[in-house]
Amino acid sequence: MRKAFMLVLVSVALLPFFSSAATLSAPGGTAQGKRVTSLVGYWSFDGKDFTDKVYDRSGSGNNGYLMTGATTSVKVTGKIGQGYQTNSGQIATVKTVSSSNLDNVNPLTVTAWVRPSAWNGLGSYVVEKGNRAGVGWSSGFTLGGKARFTAIWGVTEARWDTTDALMRNQWSFVTITYDHSSTSNNPTFYVNGIATSSAVTTAPTGSYSDDSGGPLYLGNSNDFARTFYGTLDEVRIYNRILTPAEIQT
Repeated sequence: MRKAFMLVLVSVALLPFFSSAATLSAPGGTAQGKRVTSLVGYWSFDGKDFTDKVYDRSGSGNNGYLMTGATTSVKVTGKIGQGYQTNSGQIATVKTVSSSNLDNVNPLTVTAWVRPSAWNGLGSYVVEKGNRAGVGWSSGFTLGGKARFTAIWGVTEARWDTTDALMRNQWSFVTITYDHSSTSNNPTFYVNGIATSSAVTTAPTGSYSDDSGGPLYLGNSNDFARTFYGTLDEVRIYNRILTPAEIQT
């Protein structure tokens, strides 16, 4: 599902305390005109979906706000229509409305079109659910450009990295699937629809953390230190594991 995807690295966070966000509606309805049950978040960054707000087209109501107030400078040509440039001279952070359908999603699939221009030494986050205090999960890239998935188990931040790095300044469709029902489960990474090898760098221990207390960020972490440098497009989150055939569609 290349037109869909994964994590938008422009910080979009779930914001339960914005009363105005709770009633925000997206113009024009959902992406397909009907609710796709397993799709719990879809940020296209296209025209009417990206004004001073970032609308969720999944039908789940997880609409976001540009934390810095950035607007036109972050709207650029994407992989499909308009995209979101996250390093346009400012930290353009987006927070989404807090919704229970993004809490403790399991199993999980995150997809996104990404076009990195540089790598952040602290890590380049496409999506983060939770906070740096020790809850939640994230998808992004290492300093060397390898795709990375993290998940908090107890007091441990479990980490998995791909063997190969992505190329800068070109579009790639990245998908990560994960089932946190067991510490023995590892995420599966796909690049441009093809499963790619990966390895655990820090193994999970204890119990999976409850991420319901944390917001969802796109293009950054909640401390705004892990900016994704480049352009994001078509970020999607599903509450099931997509099949290889679905990912390649």
